[in-house]
Amino acid sequence: MLTNTPFVRWYKRCRVIMSGANIRTADGATCAPMPVRTATAFLLVLVLVHPTFATDLAGLAYVTNCNDNTVSSYDVDGATGQLENVRDVATGKCPLSITVHPSGKFVYVQNAGADSLSLYSVDSATSTLTAVATVPTGRGRSPGRVTVHPSGKFLYVGNHDSNTISAYSIDPLTGALTSLGGSPFATDARPGSLSVHPGGRFLYTANFDADSISGYTINPTTGALTPIPGSPFAAAANPMAIAIHPSGKFTYVANWGSHDISVYQTNIKNGALQEVLPRVSAGIKPASIAIRSGFVYVANMRSHDIATYRIDATTGALQEVMPRVKMAGWPEVIALYPFKRSIYATSYQGDEFLVLGFAINEATGALSRGSIVRQGKLNRRSASSAIALSPRATPQLAQGAVRVLFQGPAAPVHVELILDASNSMWGRSEGRRKIDLAKDALTSVIQGLPSTSQVAMRVYGHRYRRQLKNCQDSAVLVPFGPLDKAKLTEQVQAITPRGMTPLAYSLKQVLNDFGDAPGEKLVIVVTDGNETCGGDPVAVAKALRRQRADVRIEVIGVAIADVATKRRLRTIAALTRGRYYAAKDAPELKAALAVALRLAFSVEDQRGMRVAHGMVGGERLCLVPGNYRITVRNPTHTFAFDNIAIAPGQQTRLTLIPQDQALGKVSRSEALTRPCPVPAQPSPLAEGAHTPELSRAGVDASGN
Repeated sequence: MLTNTPFVRWYKRCRVIMSGANIRTADGATCAPMPVRTATAFLLVLVLVHPTFATDLAGLAYVTNCNDNTVSSYDVDGATGQLENVRDVATGKCPLSITVHPSGKFVYVQNAGADSLSLYSVDSATSTLTAVATVPTGRGRSPGRVTVHPSGKFLYVGNHDSNTISAYSIDPLTGALTSLGGSPFATDARPGSLSVHPGGRFLYTANFDADSISGYTINPTTGALTPIPGSPFAAAANPMAIAIHPSGKFTYVANWGSHDISVYQTNIKNGALQEVLPRVSAGIKPASIAIRSGFVYVANMRSHDIATYRIDATTGALQEVMPRVKMAGWPEVIALYPFKRSIYATSYQGDEFLVLGFAINEATGALSRGSIVRQGKLNRRSASSAIALSPRATPQLAQGAVRVLFQGPAAPVHVELILDASNSMWGRSEGRRKIDLAKDALTSVIQGLPSTSQVAMRVYGHRYRRQLKNCQDSAVLVPFGPLDKAKLTEQVQAITPRGMTPLAYSLKQVLNDFGDAPGEKLVIVVTDGNETCGGDPVAVAKALRRQRADVRIEVIGVAIADVATKRRLRTIAALTRGRYYAAKDAPELKAALAVALRLAFSVEDQRGMRVAHGMVGGERLCLVPGNYRITVRNPTHTFAFDNIAIAPGQQTRLTLIPQDQALGKVSRSEALTRPCPVPAQPSPLAEGAHTPELSRAGVDASGN
């Protein structure tokens, strides 16, 4: 029962409204301050502060102290992990949650007893905190968990007394908070743990008393929250904590009341949650959950242990890795240090407050007991309520780089080029006919195709004049066969625009064109406009997806201004895992086609945040030193490689090797012949629609 837990008894009775030395409840009664031995660290937040930091354990720790209204900052010893050289700064009443801005320049503390948030700046030289401002949460009384959006632009805090989320914009220079329009936003009863979906598009909160999860779409410009259709989503008894898989496909919820873990499939397009698997047994009163490199870790408060689960990357299912790690006292929160393969847990035992560290076995996920990082008498000093860690600022490290290559020729692929030769291609864009732009680009692409490619070319609208309204004017001019660059180039140059735009009809012919060809299949459609024959190319793309999942359509729009037309073309591409490229001129079109014919890869940091992306065989990516996850994608498979080390002044070459329908890898490091540029103020990469800018990683065209 929940009432068997001292903290929960206090939490559910008291409304955290300070009145002198006591706390007043909603019905006017009073209750003593939170018992010292139960006011322990129930929230542990580990924050990756971006890449101007060292990659060893040395760093900073910030600890909130509810009963004496302070926050302490400590130096973290890089060799032992011990916390040293305490420095105290005053906060509002009863600070219960803390987080660090992604830049590492600001710290935010929520004051549960004062309905406010405190902002502190971090001195880069001394690492001390300086109070800057305190912001009232207004109608959002008794704030709870606080989190900063991965972009660093917005801050959100759940208000468990008023069942709302307060939202603020963050000034990037000063860290100052400004309440967003529409804030606070309504939730179900007692919102607690907050979690932002990778890429920053969605926000979720666990509603402790309502047995539900509220989900919101985040406006990327304003930060405002809009409920996701179907929200709130049903949960088990007393959902306490949320963790989202770095892929964004799965969401895990620790249920305090039912002693188990829920697994949800996350719709990455609209953010909706659907519980898809049987709940997994946890210990008694799971209080916290965290994810690291294919494993889930859960702190079970009443069974005094930490459970480890292996994640099935395909289904999201959890399989427990035994045995569980027994804890001294009552573990309340676990979290992961951003750089080291380490996990920390807070606990209390009798009148002692503990923070314990464990090493993570990278292969099995198993934990090795470490030393106590901090131990203190709760009756000697006010109780600690939350802790946040961040690496210490150091002089700017030289960047490293990564380059992903393919052994031998590029991966074999069947490519069908579909060219729009309708009458509208006579139109002009910046002084040139659109058909000439398309011909130049196609010729360039043909010359760059790998010799192992099987290529065909279909053209529509090229045989009958528009006045004849022939909607079956579509033909394969070059059937699939070994690449013949001269023949393809000759055919392209001979095309003359004439007729209609039977795009839907042409896409219907794709399956017949490919026949039973094995391997990857790529269709590149070059068009300047919309269907003119009454067909529905979107419906055709849907049918194609159902029939042949191995076909991907890339759409290149040439000088298209109409918004509705662009939207339809984007949909055609997205339905088959392809992309839409807006090609305003010949160089852009050539680049878009060249990208479409190569394998893409993405780079994720230790938090699972996407920080860079590139093309296999393309230019190097300059990265801040550290360990990264490299994910290579082709139309039918995803290949993920963990723990790719990037060292200062070194380039890591990751070579992909064909191995019977799979890819192996060989990694080696070598000195950079050209240094990477020093990055501007780094920030996390927010997911864009298709081609987000590189903000933490730079691309160097030298190809070193």
